[in-house]
This record gives sequence, structure tokens and C-alpha cells, in this order.
Amino acid sequence: MINPMLESQDRRDQYMRESRLASIVFSLFGLIMSLVNIAIWQSNGKIENLALAMLGLVMVAVSLTVLVLTNLKRPGYGIWIISALLILSTGVGAVYVNDVQKDIILWILSFVIVLMHLQMQPTRLGRFYIGTAIFLYVVTVAWLFFTDLPPRVDATVTGQFFTASLLTTLVVYGGLRLSQYNNYNLRTKLIFSILGAIILITLSFFSINAANASATFQSNAQQSLLAIASETSSRLDAFIESNLNAIQTEATLPTIRQFMLQNADGAVEDDVLADARTTLQALPRKDAFLISSYGLLDSNGINVLDSLAVNVGRNEAEQDYFQEVLATSEPYISDLVFDARQGQFHAIYFSAPVTSASGDILGVLRMRITAVVLQELIRESNDVAGRDSFGVLFQEIEGNYLHLAHGIAPDTIYTTVVPFAPAQLAALQIENRLPPERELSENSGAAEAPETIFAQDLPELLDNLSQVDEQSTFSSLDVATGDRVNQVAQLRLDSRPNWIVAFFQPEDVSAAALARQSKPQQLSLLFYTVLLIIAGYVVSELISRPIQQLTKVAQQLGEGDLDTRANAESQDELGILAVNMNSMAERLSETISGLEDTVAERTAELEQRARYLEAAADVGRTAAEITNLEDLLSSVTHLISERFGYYHTGIFLIDNAREYAELRAANSEGGWRMLARNHKLRVGEQGIVGYVTSTGKPRIEQAVLGDEETVHYQNPDLPLTRSEMALPLMSGGQILGALDVQSIEEEAFSEEDVATLQVLADQVAIAINNALLIQQVQARLEAERRAYGEISSQAWAERLQLHPISGIRSNPLGLSALNEPLDLHSQTAVEEGVTVHPERADGQDQLPLYVPIKVRGDTVVGVLETHKDAATGTWTDEEVQLLENLSEQLGIALENARLFEETQRLAQRERIAADVSSKVWASGDVEAILQTAVQELGRALNVSEGVIQLDIDGNGTETPPELPSTDEKNREVLTDE
Repeated sequence: MINPMLESQDRRDQYMRESRLASIVFSLFGLIMSLVNIAIWQSNGKIENLALAMLGLVMVAVSLTVLVLTNLKRPGYGIWIISALLILSTGVGAVYVNDVQKDIILWILSFVIVLMHLQMQPTRLGRFYIGTAIFLYVVTVAWLFFTDLPPRVDATVTGQFFTASLLTTLVVYGGLRLSQYNNYNLRTKLIFSILGAIILITLSFFSINAANASATFQSNAQQSLLAIASETSSRLDAFIESNLNAIQTEATLPTIRQFMLQNADGAVEDDVLADARTTLQALPRKDAFLISSYGLLDSNGINVLDSLAVNVGRNEAEQDYFQEVLATSEPYISDLVFDARQGQFHAIYFSAPVTSASGDILGVLRMRITAVVLQELIRESNDVAGRDSFGVLFQEIEGNYLHLAHGIAPDTIYTTVVPFAPAQLAALQIENRLPPERELSENSGAAEAPETIFAQDLPELLDNLSQVDEQSTFSSLDVATGDRVNQVAQLRLDSRPNWIVAFFQPEDVSAAALARQSKPQQLSLLFYTVLLIIAGYVVSELISRPIQQLTKVAQQLGEGDLDTRANAESQDELGILAVNMNSMAERLSETISGLEDTVAERTAELEQRARYLEAAADVGRTAAEITNLEDLLSSVTHLISERFGYYHTGIFLIDNAREYAELRAANSEGGWRMLARNHKLRVGEQGIVGYVTSTGKPRIEQAVLGDEETVHYQNPDLPLTRSEMALPLMSGGQILGALDVQSIEEEAFSEEDVATLQVLADQVAIAINNALLIQQVQARLEAERRAYGEISSQAWAERLQLHPISGIRSNPLGLSALNEPLDLHSQTAVEEGVTVHPERADGQDQLPLYVPIKVRGDTVVGVLETHKDAATGTWTDEEVQLLENLSEQLGIALENARLFEETQRLAQRERIAADVSSKVWASGDVEAILQTAVQELGRALNVSEGVIQLDIDGNGTETPPELPSTDEKNREVLTDE
């Protein structure tokens, strides 16, 4: 009596969970399999479906039995029964699934799950059960691989469903068991991990290997098809080229040329006619089976002589083999021509021009070859690329493809890949590019629509043929293979680009060959996988116990107890691992202490680098923000010294004569004293700065000795300097000066310092150059602004003094003069030159706004006062901006008006001066000149009295005062003059 009593309550609980889980999962699988197969059996009546349905019911019954045993506290029996059920299901799957790859996956998954079941009871009975399971697996696998089984059902819904459902059940069950991973002890977890890793790696390798083998096999099959397609197309091209060369040579035969010459003249001699007829009748004899006739066509396309007398007199001018030759003067091969007068012996035509000695085309020699030759050329290549391979020759017609030849289905010849539309079909039949309707009807033997007779329905094949230039291989159906998918290789003919040679081979042929070829490899893979799984199981058992102890030590070490040590009792790898773990704990203690020091050093370096980068960013930002040169130089020196901790930082700029580098900014006390006495160094002669400003190259002295061994310039103001570095300030290829930094420490400048400061020097140089340019531009703009502003301000002062303008008011009643003095807000706007909008007073229904009117930017000549209803709200920023823009435009208009008036006054003054001068110069003596001058001036200026008095003796006789003018206008003119 088997007593499956468990050793502990935890093990019992775990067994019961596993047993319930297994019974539920496999009962669902059996129920689904039974219901689906019963439904399939009722529809097709196949016995295998009924057998699978019965098996499903058995699995349901067994699973329910396991559940009952589990509730009766006998979960061990349930685990064994579930394991047996797994073996049975896998065996059925192997029989019913005709796919070796799926067989292997099923076997591996079920075998691993059985091992995971039985490892929880490492008793003698459990080991016996494992041995029995392994034996059954080996026998079943050998039987599957080395015997010929009857046809199985993998291609049916039954096989596909069974495979998918069984795999899904195994995966789901394994996943559910792994979900309880944290509840297992170390031994179980180790076994799960090892077996899981083995199965994952094995299945991954198997899948990748199978995929690669399949891809390689398929690629080889495609290459074979492509090779035979290339060979067949070469043979077709050779056949076409040989006939084109032959027809071209035959067109130059003297008898033919002489006949065509006389025929062109309208009088053919009898002997010439006889010779030409003899020649034409002899030419077809070189291949009487294929060549049906030779014919001579005159320049109008009329058959004037033919090896078949019935063809003489036919008008072949519309045929492409006539028109193309006339157009190109080259030999030509036509598409397949369907001529009802020739019966069902359709043909292709070769033609060549018949020319005179001078090269003029006299006519065309054409040869008619029966199209059956194409079928023979294609049929010869059957099975060359592999079993069941065959070729097809297609001709492109109006976006469709016509079968010219078919290796294994000759009855498809002259059918199209897809049907033509009725109208298009009729047009092509009229053009003799498709068989006539009556011929199709006779061959079909059915009352079908003309467009569907001998037309296949293969749109996918049509799409692939249309992409012959983009893809040379593809998969498609063919009428000859029915539902079997073919792999296809296709090529265009060089000599006839609208002809395509395609070779087909059913994919299941290559798949079967691949299965036969890879079967030994798959068997060996399965064998070694089983060995690996068994080895993993055994190894996990051997190492689980010492690993528990090592795990405990590792856990204590992980918690920070570095004084814990493992017991190294054995001399194997685990013992070595224990010794190494103890050694690792000791080294870890040492490493942690050393690591803290290293981390501190690295942290300091990173902090220093971060400070350098931050300092560089600050200096660069300061240099970019400050435009005043002196402020820029002072800020840069202080920032560099502060952020980098240097004893002295100075900036030298080269003077305009480029003789001296002048110190323009410094941060140290010594540097300030040097600035006070205008310290400068001669370029190229004095110290590091002189060298840098001369050569444009950086210079560093890491140990200043103060003697002739260094180029350091000894400066009493900086006595503590022990290392110095000068970097050129260059912009646009020109040396502007130098950045000089000094430290009280030797070897103070690292490569990182040099690189960082050089970047800073470049930024400072650009900023200095920009500041100099800005100063120049600002000086020029300020000078121009002052000049224009002073002129405009003076002119407006004079203008307002001469013509006081009170103002203009605009309201709903119209325009009116404003004679009121400026109020307080208007005066504020004029005096301060800013927009004034006072707050609303109580009871005030209008909100005023005062905008100064400026000319030339600063000169205020008036104020624009406007009001809005208080009910509409306060003045918005947009409204204020609009009025300020309007005021600005008004100021421009006023300035332009003043300039215009001034221009008019100047023009009037010049005109008056010119008139007076011309009349004065016309007078002959002094008295006449004086009389003319005073009269003309009085008339021009419209004054009542004018006096000209000469002071001959120089006694300074005072001129009498001028009389007042008669009106305001005359006063203005006199004042201007």
C-alpha cells in the first residue's frame, strides 16, 4: 500500500495547492478539447476527432478524481496521476501533430513539468516513477522518429487546435506554478531555476536553429529556382538572338534585295522573281516544324512574295513587326500574334529590313515561327530546380499577363492571370493580341462570359509579376498546384523585356525535404535536451543543501554583518565557494574602507570640475551681458580670481600702435597699483605677456625662479608669484591682448585649468571685441543724435517763437482753434516727455490721456490730448501704444512739414537775391546801382521805406532805424532775411 504521507504541514499544504491547481487546469483543457472535437466529428465524421473527444472526457474524469483525492488529504496520488496524464497527452499530441518541431516542444515542456511534480517527493517510489517516465519518453520519441506513421491531422483544424490548446495549457500551468515561486523552499526554487534555464536556452536555440535552417533551406530553394530561371531566360534570349541574327542576315541575300529593288520600281523580271521565290521557299526548310512561312513586305506593308502563296497580297502594314522595323531599321521580334486565318497555330514573328546599297529601306523580310517552341523550351526545365518545380513564360499585355508556356499545365496556355474587362478583351482580340472568342469557347466547352474563358483568378500573382524589377522571388498560388502555395523566382528576358520567365515549386516540397534533412539533428537535440534536464535535476539536488547554508551566510553579509563566515567542509566547488565567500567578506571590509577614500577623492575632483564649469559659465555669461569695456574687464578679472582662487588676474590690451600691452584691469592690490601708474609691457620683449601678445600662443611657467631661467617678468608689486600663465585674447585672427593669471603655488596650472581658461580667454576676447565695436557705434550714433537733435530743437524753438501755435481741437461738432494755455497734465507730458493718463475723478464721465509729441526722438513740440468715455473702461495698453505710435507718426509729419517750410523759405530767399542781383548788375554807375538796389529790395520785401547809406570816410555813420512793416507777413520775411 503506497503511503504518500508528507513529512511536514508546509509540504502537505504545498502539495494540496499544486494538486488542486493541476486538476483545475487539465480538467478545463480536457473539457474544451472534448467539446470542440465532438462538434468537428459531427460535421466531418472522422474517427480521430471522436477519439480526441473521448480522450478529453477521460482527462476531465482523471482531473476530477485528482481533485477528490486532494480533498481527501491524498494529494501525492493526485500529483502522480497528473504526471501520467501529461505523458499520455504528450503522446497523443505527438501522434496527431505532424510537425517534429511542435513534437519536441511538447515533449520538453511536459517532461520538465513531470520532473517538477516528482521532485517534491524524493523517495524511492518517486525515483522509480521518474525513471519510468524517462523510459516512456525515450521509447515514444524513438517510435515517432524511426517509424513511418500513418497520415496525421496537423493540416486540419483538429491538429492545429490540439497543438495550440495543449501548448497553452502547459504554458499556463507552468506559469501558475511559477507564480507561487516565492512560496517554495530553496531546493524547489533551485530545481525550477535550473530546469527553467535549460528549457529556455534549449527551446531558444532550437527555435533559432529551426528558423535559420528553414530560412537557409528556403533561400537555397529560391536560389535554385532563380538559377534555373536565369538559365531558361538565357536560352530563350539565345533563341531569340539567333533568329534575329538569322533574319537580319537573310534580309541581305542578293536574290531578295534584287527582287525588292525591282518591285520598288514596279517591274520585276521573271528570273528575279523565280530566284526570290526559290529562296523564300528554301528558308523555312531549316526548321520545317517551327517555321511556317517567310514573307516579303513592300514599303506599304503589302505581302508581295511569301513561301506560302496564300499569304501573298495580305496587308500587314498594321503589324508591329512591320512598323517597328520601318521606325528603327533594326531586326524585331513580335509578341504572340493570334491570327484566326492561321487556325490555332499562333505564332511569333521575326522581321528585318531589306535595304538598298545606299541604306534605303525597300521592304521587310518577316519569318513566322509557331509558338509551340516556347512551350518546349519551358517544359525542358521541369524538375531541374527540384522535385515538382516547373516553369511558366508570361507576356505582359495592358497591365495583365498572358501564359505563353506552362511546364506542367499546357491547358493554361494563352490564358491571362486575371480576366480582362469585356471591352478591353474585344479590343485586344481585334488586334490579334488574344485568342478569338470562338476558339476560347470551343476549348472551354462551357457557356461562360468571354472575359472569364481561359482567364485565371490570381490577383496576388499579378501583383508580384508587376514587381519583377523590385523582387525576384515571392510566394504565390498557381492554377496547376491548386491550394498549395509556391515559392517563385522570376526574371525578365533581355531580348524581350515584356516577357517574364517564372519558376514555381510548392513550398510543402521544400518543407518536407527540410524535415527529412533536419530530423536527425532534431532527434539529437531532443536527446541532449533530455540529458541536460536530467543532469540539471540531479545537480540541483546535489547542490541545494550546501547552497542553503551559503545563502544564509550571503544573507547575513548582505545585511551588513561582515564578520559572518561560511563553513568550508568540502573540497569541491561549493567548498571553494565557501572559502572564497569568506575571503570576499574580508576583502569587502577592506574594499569598503578604501572605497570610501576613493569616493571622497573622486567627489572632490568632480566638485572641482563642477566649480570650473560653473565658473566658466559665469564668466562667459558676464562677458556676454556687459557691453561697457571697463566694466567688462573689471568683472572678468574679479570673477576669474574669485572662482579659480588665483593670486592675481590681469587683462592686457595692445595699444593702437601695437607696441605695448597695457594693463587695463586687475583684481589684486598689486594690480591696482600697476593700474594707477599705467603699467605696460613691450610686445614681444617683456615677460610672458610680451611673448603671448607677440606670438598669439599661450605660455605657462609652472615654477617661477625669478632669474634668467624663466621668462617671468619680475614685478615688485606681485612678489608672491610662483607660477604664471598667460593666454592670448584673439578675435577674428587678431591679437587683442592677453589674460594673465598668477598663483602663489608652484605647478598650479593643470591641463584642465589651461583648457578651461583658454575657452574663457576666447569668450573674453570676443566680448572685448564686441564692446569695442559697441563703443564705436554708440559714439557715432550719439554724435549724430546730438547733432540732429540740437539742429531740430533750435529750429523748432525759432519756429514756435515766430509762429506760436495754440492748438487744434476735434469733437463731434468739427475742428476748432484751441487758445487755452496748457493744463497741468499737458505741461507734465511736455516737460517730462512721457505719456500721462491721470486717474478718473469722481463724477467725471471722460478719461483723458496726454501723449507728448516728439521730433527727433527727444524734442517735445506739443501734446496729443484725447478722451474716452469712462463707461468703456480704463485706457488699455493696446490703446496707449496705438496713441503713442500715432504721436510718433505725428511728430515725424510735423518735422517733415517744418523742413518743407524751411526749404520754401530758402528757395524764396534765393529767388529774391537772384532777381535783385540781376537788376543791380544791369546798372552802369554807382548811383544807379544804389537806386536800383533800394527800389528792388523794397518791392521784393514789400516794405514802405528802404535806405542804403554809404560810409565813405569810415566814420561809422549810424544807419537810421528801419520802419515797421505793414503786416505780419512782411515782418516774418524781414526777420527771416
